[in-house]
Formats: sequence, C-alpha cells, structure tokens
Amino acid sequence: VFARAAADSGARKGGERASAVSVRVVAPERAGSVLRRDARCMRDRVADKAEMLERRLVSFADACEALYPGLNCRGAVYAASQDDVTVVGRVVCDSEGRLNEQSVQLEGSIATSNGMRVRLELRDVPRFSLFPGQIVCVQGQNPSGHCLVAKRVIAAAPPPAARSPAGSAAHGALTVAIASGPFSCVGDVAYEPLDALLASLLETKPDAAVLLGPFVDAENAVVRGDAAPLEQSFEEVFAFGVRDRLEQFLARAEAEGYKPAVVLVPSTRDATAAAAFPQPPLLPDGAVEAPRGVPVVAAANPA
Repeated sequence: VFARAAADSGARKGGERASAVSVRVVAPERAGSVLRRDARCMRDRVADKAEMLERRLVSFADACEALYPGLNCRGAVYAASQDDVTVVGRVVCDSEGRLNEQSVQLEGSIATSNGMRVRLELRDVPRFSLFPGQIVCVQGQNPSGHCLVAKRVIAAAPPPAARSPAGSAAHGALTVAIASGPFSCVGDVAYEPLDALLASLLETKPDAAVLLGPFVDAENAVVRGDAAPLEQSFEEVFAFGVRDRLEQFLARAEAEGYKPAVVLVPSTRDATAAAAFPQPPLLPDGAVEAPRGVPVVAAANPA
C-alpha cells in the first residue's frame, strides 16, 4: 500500500424432523451468480476470477456515474487523447515487489480496454492512497496512449444512504441479541446452554438473534474423543443438537406471534465447518424449517 497525504509529503508504503411450519432459508443477497452446490470452498477457476473482476469494474463505473452526474468513465485506458479522459481500472504493479509511484499501472476492463494496461503517472495528484488490486476511477490525459497522467483519482463511490418506508420496523427501536458459542458444556453435547439461550430469547423477544459458532466445538472433550466415545457423526450432533432446537424455537415463537430473524455464523473451531478461511455457510438452502416470513440466514465467516 502506498499513499500521499499532500503534494510535498512523498509516498508511504506498507497491507429426522416433523413439523407443521413451512421451510425456507434466506441467504444474503449477493451481486452476480450463485455458486453451484458442488462448488468447493476456496477453489476458483481462472474464468470465474476474470468474470468477477469484470463485474467489479463495471459496478464501480456505474457507481461513479451515479455519484457524479454527467461523468462518463467508459473510456479505454490505452486510447491516446490530448483532452481529459475518465477511465475505470484496477491498480496493478508493473513488476514483483511493493507498489510505488514509479511502478503503478492501470488495467482496464475487457469491455472497454481489452484488459490492457498503461502506466499511471500520479505527480499531479495531491492526495491519494492506492494498493494493488484496488478499483479506481482516474481523470487525466493520455497523450501517447502509453502513460495516463492523472489529475484526479476517485478511490471510493459509496452507495446512497439506505432509506426505509416510514411505516417499517426500521423507524422504530430494534433489538439484536448476539451470542457466541460454544453452546454446550466442555464435557458433553447436551446443549443445555443453548436451551437456556433460546428460552431467554422467547422471554425477551429481540428482533434478531445472531448466533456465532462454534456449534459443534472441536475443542469439546466429547468431540475431541477424550471422553466417552461419540456414537454420532459431527453432522448428526449439529442436526439434533442445534438445527432441531432452532426449529422448535421458531415454532414456539410463531405460536406466540413472535417472528425473530436468526443468523448463524460458523467458527474456525466448528467441527462441521470447512477447513478453510473465509468459511462458507454451515447450512445449505432449506436446511432449517422456519415459519413463512421468518428469515433464517446461514452466513459465511466473516459475514
């Protein structure tokens, strides 16, 4: 990472279930296509990476044009022009090593620039902060077609502030309960602490409950094998110990007219979670039975 705070400051470098309720798991919305069920965590094809990068570039260009009316940032990074141009690209380094003012290049999108790169000259930019892989919008001149002399670098295009209808719950007080596992005692998998937590939620009735793993703690004596032999698989322990309890909790809550949102986030100590970080969600779509209109979100870690 390198940055400039002012024109004379130089550069800085540095990095089994029977239930009457309906079933649905609502996953967090994400831009782009949804992963197939046979997709393996942390394994990406080159084509997938290129497609994701292209979507990021197009999305950032759309955001900049929405934030600055009249701005057209669909130019090609390699196009020679004596006039000011505005382009969107990815910051890359021209060689192995740390990024500095002499090694900065801008890589354009496939749609506008065929993925070509040009050198990025930053001497006329009073303030900037760049890192490899960053998506930026650059305004400047490219007389030769080989070097883009930047006058302005737009490194962020925050979306407009979210607005909720006046009658929605967002305009009132919201309460969120957050609990972190493990949800069983160190020498058993009876999940008595989870029972106590769910009973407390039925009593206090928060608008949402965020449960952070581990749910099947790899450090638990029973799970680790230090205590009595575990006759169930880790997945069965999770199903009977956690999932079934959540379904019973949601069914009782529905009977009381209470519809909380529930979010499940895995932990690196979860015996049923993928041995990778970031971690994918613990549960597939439709794994938890929930009343209609009650979101049960199986989130990734970090969420």
